[in-house]
Amino acid sequence: MEIEVSNHPPENEALNRGFKSPENIDEKPPKTEAKSSLRMRYLAEVEIIRREIGGLEEVRNRLQLSRRKMCQKLMVDPSAWTRWCRDESKVPPHIWKMLWMLSSKGVSEALSLNHRVDRISKDLELEIRYQRRLIKTLGFLSLAFAGLALVLTLWSSL
Repeated sequence: MEIEVSNHPPENEALNRGFKSPENIDEKPPKTEAKSSLRMRYLAEVEIIRREIGGLEEVRNRLQLSRRKMCQKLMVDPSAWTRWCRDESKVPPHIWKMLWMLSSKGVSEALSLNHRVDRISKDLELEIRYQRRLIKTLGFLSLAFAGLALVLTLWSSL
């Protein structure tokens, strides 16, 4: 009895191991993107943001920015903006979030308000420091004047 030895695994076993049969050697396997729960959440957020603010060019026009200025604000190459405008499904979630922040008047006003509050707080802190130094100086001067008055009183009684 003769056993046939083959260097090639059977067809179904080859496909299971990632080998390609000669008929489909040039075909690429379909690209499937594994979607974690976090990725699914990002995609859901993107969809909500897109519904709220509109498309890329719509946001850019509303902000009255040129393509170049928009790319500078997002810190991306202009070719990326052009590519994303052709297919908005390719825009990364963090870009959509940044566009939402740029286009949200409330967010920019809140950031501006926080900046103003911080500035006023620092100004008040400086004013308090100045007032404390002034009080120390006045306390020293009042002691000096009290001492001078005592000296004058003693000198006049002589």
